[in-house]
Amino acid sequence: MPFLKKYKFPRTKLQENTTLKNGLRHAIFSSNGDTVYTGEWKNDKKSGKGIEIYKNKWVYEGDWLNGKRHGYGILSYQLENLIRVLKYEGMWENGKPYGFGTQQYDDGSMYEGDWIDGKRSGKGRMWFKDKSFYEGEWLNEKPHGHGLHVYANGNRYEGEWLNGMKYGAGHYYHLDTGQIQNGVWLNDKAVVSQIADSTYRQTAIHPTPYPITKLELKNSSQVWEKTEIGVLHLCDMNSVFLTDSK
Repeated sequence: MPFLKKYKFPRTKLQENTTLKNGLRHAIFSSNGDTVYTGEWKNDKKSGKGIEIYKNKWVYEGDWLNGKRHGYGILSYQLENLIRVLKYEGMWENGKPYGFGTQQYDDGSMYEGDWIDGKRSGKGRMWFKDKSFYEGEWLNEKPHGHGLHVYANGNRYEGEWLNGMKYGAGHYYHLDTGQIQNGVWLNDKAVVSQIADSTYRQTAIHPTPYPITKLELKNSSQVWEKTEIGVLHLCDMNSVFLTDSK
């Protein structure tokens, strides 16, 4: 009677495993011909280091896990002369930018900072196409939290933001006229504020013709403090409502 060898796994399963791609492979084409991948595999999925060139000229080179971009990687676009234009460089998770990375946009603007699920979220800074600049906190692609925005004319706002708008306590520096505005913003508009001349007003690019006169209102500091607290409370209530409604 012949000796029958016992397999720990079904024989068909063992034969199937021998057909799985593992280790380094060269020029693996997708079934529809849209991509060409060269790199490491594990259990028939792209895992490890590899480069994938897409039919639409996009190129990803970096780390993979279970068939998705995961780890450090570079996404670029290949021109007709084979020169590659950098689009994103940084960390990935489950196929999306996640962690710290740098994004180059088609209009010439650039973002450098944190990402969550492919969106600018966390701390970061961005250079816009209109020559303005923002550095601070982000959430879902928009300034959200505390941040500084420097405008193209040199003026700047530093304070709180909500969904991309100035919202809450902040300071607006009118460097072109030499004035400083302190107050509370609601939906990108100053609803209560104080404006004072800076020490460099006369050396500003477009100084005001006359200095701001001294406020003669009695107990002005108390009036201002009471008004500011009231408006800030309104901002807090609205921000909670807007956050909960999303």
